[in-house]
Amino acid sequence: MIEVKNIYKSFESSKVLDDINVTFTQGKINMVIGSSGSGKTVLLKCIIGLLQPDSGSVIYDGRNFTVMNYKDKKGFRKEVGMLFQGSALFNSMTVDQNVGFPLRMFTTMTPKEVKSRIDFCLERVNLGKVNSLFPSELSGGMQKRVGIARAIVMNPKYLFFDEPNSGLDPKTSRVIDQLIKEITVDFNTTSLLNSHDMTSVFDIGDQISFIHNSKIWWQGKANEIVHSKNTELLQMIEASGHDLP
Repeated sequence: MIEVKNIYKSFESSKVLDDINVTFTQGKINMVIGSSGSGKTVLLKCIIGLLQPDSGSVIYDGRNFTVMNYKDKKGFRKEVGMLFQGSALFNSMTVDQNVGFPLRMFTTMTPKEVKSRIDFCLERVNLGKVNSLFPSELSGGMQKRVGIARAIVMNPKYLFFDEPNSGLDPKTSRVIDQLIKEITVDFNTTSLLNSHDMTSVFDIGDQISFIHNSKIWWQGKANEIVHSKNTELLQMIEASGHDLP
């Protein structure tokens, strides 16, 4: 479980996050949605420590990440997996080297153990026999799956996905969605996903938080959105071209 308490974040005179309070549940896909510029990406960066909030706390299963020192934060990050919007693979490394990078950096596993873990994770994302290929030799969907394999290679307790379907066609997007759902359930992770893809929201979202004007304006389950009286939320869905289920 991840608890976000009273988070504020501004850039110069622009307030981006204004007293954000939200809890993300273990074993569920927790989705943060909002229009461009609403603050959802800044919130994600504050939660994982890429940005320091002006005030407030981020608490992982009782541990206050916000006040940890550098050494403790570095150790804690071994429990975190992240899929960035552009996959963020190292272009000069093979798939094998990309997926195994965290293991080689942060563990004392033997080469044989590393190889076994890499192969397991690639199989888990339905990629076989691509170990020797470079990212440039893969499709966009395959790159996303390699990114997911790298995100889970350390067997993390917490998984973060920043716009995982960005740049993908609808069919590939649904494949990535299903993979995220399966991994969340199988590994019982606390998964947090930023998205503007309303199909993903309704297909795999368990708990939804809607950010508008720097605040949390609505929270609930995906199937509760249709009953929401939140005008801004309904307008955002209508603007996306997605019909309410």
